[in-house]
Amino acid sequence: MSIMYYLIGVILLIAGRKLYWFFSAVAGMIAGLYLGAVVLDASSQGWQIAFAVIGAALGAILAVGLQKLAIGLVGFVAGGYGAMFLWQTLGLPDGRIELLPFIVGGIVAAVLVALAFEYGLIALTSWGGATLISRELDLSGWLGAAAFFGLIIAGVVIQAVSLVAERKRERLKAQPESSENKTNAAP
Repeated sequence: MSIMYYLIGVILLIAGRKLYWFFSAVAGMIAGLYLGAVVLDASSQGWQIAFAVIGAALGAILAVGLQKLAIGLVGFVAGGYGAMFLWQTLGLPDGRIELLPFIVGGIVAAVLVALAFEYGLIALTSWGGATLISRELDLSGWLGAAAFFGLIIAGVVIQAVSLVAERKRERLKAQPESSENKTNAAP
């Protein structure tokens, strides 16, 4: 399972913004696993996999059909999951108190996506990818937090550079067309 989480994490770090439906499916899978294992206490691996598959399918379907709503919900799950992971990595008290960082992280992430969709999506997919990879690295304390934030920064930089390059290519494509139209429009 470790290799799968590393692979999914790397994909989210590098191309999460472009693959928002994949990000939604991953968040749905994680929510399904959590719901099945923790909330519904499904101890059999078969049931956990079933909840993960159902969650992934719902996440992907929502992302395609209701993009903004789905990304807000996914942002909440990813932000909450990442905040809870960071809480645990730093060795802060666990138990029911873990719900507090989950809720706060989820709200902050959902608001971020609502205010700045593309850049919020970059931040969230980087956060999600870093969470998956860091959880598998199993580092604790400040070293774990440093690795986590280093991965987030790497993902944000990679995706932001990609976004800027895409927008530059789009502007260059549009420029000749608009100057051609002006010369053709003149009598």
